[in-house]
Amino acid sequence: MEGIVSRLIIYPVKSCAPVHLSSMVMDAFGPVWDRRFMVVDASGQFMTARKYPRMLRIQPALAPDGIWLQAPGMPDCFVPWAGAGDGASGTVNVWRDSLVASEMGEAVAAWFSRYLEAPCRLVFASDPTRRQVDRQWFDGEHAVSFADGFPVLLVNQGSLADLNARMAKPLEMARFRANIEVEGFNAFAEDGWKKVQVGGVTLQVCKPCSRCVLTTINPATLERGVEPLQSLAAYRRQEGGVMFGQNAVPLTGGMIVLGDKVVSC
Repeated sequence: MEGIVSRLIIYPVKSCAPVHLSSMVMDAFGPVWDRRFMVVDASGQFMTARKYPRMLRIQPALAPDGIWLQAPGMPDCFVPWAGAGDGASGTVNVWRDSLVASEMGEAVAAWFSRYLEAPCRLVFASDPTRRQVDRQWFDGEHAVSFADGFPVLLVNQGSLADLNARMAKPLEMARFRANIEVEGFNAFAEDGWKKVQVGGVTLQVCKPCSRCVLTTINPATLERGVEPLQSLAAYRRQEGGVMFGQNAVPLTGGMIVLGDKVVSC
């Protein structure tokens, strides 16, 4: 069965709002500009909307010469591409991984610190090659920037329809923060995929994605609840957690465009 690409999304700043694309370029580290920036605390530990839900309201916007950041009650903040990777470097931590990242300067650090009401700074993944995907799930060398574990997250609209049919109130796919959304497939057809051709890119499907409490935060209101984890746990609990979506690694570079065919190999 063939499906199509229904949405393409990147998150230039880890745990902040998404940027929707009409086309996506895949490079050696995954979707270009996806999670290449990250907010860290004074000790270099990564910060996410799990603890700081207001991050979900920080809206990045891509520009030819940099990235604009907007947040409620804050002046717009511009981060130029020209400075990415050129600042002072330091060690930062993402889960169990440590890697060197570049500081993006005092002005943007002050902007984030003011909005999040906590001392923090913005860093750039100047050398993502230092962080490899989990070799338990991918037999080979492949780097990942600041994403939780894998360069690409793939979700199926048919699986969301199945989940929503089990809940009193349907949820938007935005809760799952995917990179590539596909439609035209049966619910959880992606569980059986090993490789998938998505437009001009071949992806190796590595493992189901274990879902966390971030999915229970409404990105529009920042309210916390129990869904979708409560409903997913009733029928999607596997070894390693409650699963929805698939983590993947690009085997080739290339471009993906909305409406492209999706074919499991």
